[in-house]
Amino acid sequence: MKTAPVVIPTLNRYEHLRKCIESLAANKYAIDTDLYISVDYPPAPKYEEGYKKVLEYVNGTIEGFRNVYVFIQKENLGPSENGRFLYDKVWENTDRLIYTEDDNIFSPNYLEYMNGMLDKYEDDREIFAINGYLWPVDLTKKDGVFKTGFFSAWGCGLWKYRLEEFAKFRREDIANYLKDKNNRRAMKEWSYHVYKNALYIASDKYYLPVYRMNSAEKELRDSDFIIAIYLFITGKKTIIPYLSKVRNMGHDGTGENCDTIGGDAFDLQEIDEKDSYEITDAVIPDKNEAKTLQHFFDDKDSVSLKEQLKLLLMTLKL
Repeated sequence: MKTAPVVIPTLNRYEHLRKCIESLAANKYAIDTDLYISVDYPPAPKYEEGYKKVLEYVNGTIEGFRNVYVFIQKENLGPSENGRFLYDKVWENTDRLIYTEDDNIFSPNYLEYMNGMLDKYEDDREIFAINGYLWPVDLTKKDGVFKTGFFSAWGCGLWKYRLEEFAKFRREDIANYLKDKNNRRAMKEWSYHVYKNALYIASDKYYLPVYRMNSAEKELRDSDFIIAIYLFITGKKTIIPYLSKVRNMGHDGTGENCDTIGGDAFDLQEIDEKDSYEITDAVIPDKNEAKTLQHFFDDKDSVSLKEQLKLLLMTLKL
């Protein structure tokens, strides 16, 4: 089996990073996998203690992988650009990678699943990415995989040419799509949360900082919901397992985008504990499963009259 390299951008979360790497090393395909780690430079003194521990760890002996490549940044890049630095390094030698943040813990069959799915769907233009993470929702099924328009960066497999296509996606593409009322209705019915954020972006408003929009080029930076908007507009999908192969431990206040609310739902989440994985065809989720996913993302969104009027004004300005 062709194995994709794993890339991990990190900074100061030593305990998270160690547990992440140890869980990957426990996978049977780890010994055939190259590991790329980039340690960002601390942007403030409060990060320095953890940063020094991370440096000591990555400069020590990380075992269980074919090769381990460590890059120490001399200035602060920020999480997004630190990840992009690793992408560029990996693209010099291969056309696929497995990306993870440093606060994930993986199933013993994660690498087998991820590499098998990257092989299986390499030539399927409908599939944008392979996800290892399923949000803490009950879809009743525990085996197999399904197709969806949602995306999670918590342990995902990506192909170079798909990311090159996504890199051409601009705010203007969202605005042009949303000018059509039928398009707006369709996106709103699919996910109010995605629709709302698409409108904010199309209106050139910086609604959430995780979007990291480049104001000069209007280039949309990496974000799960930017990708969800892209997937909906282009009709592409991701592959997700019915039983998560990733547990995220970042809801402890240490992460950039995760708070501590509802942390137990994430850091105690059940994941697949099997040693091996049988590659199967992805199915289309039934209506109840699709609704369950939709409600997970939409249930915290305000539908107040004030917000609805605000969104209406945005549509009039498109």
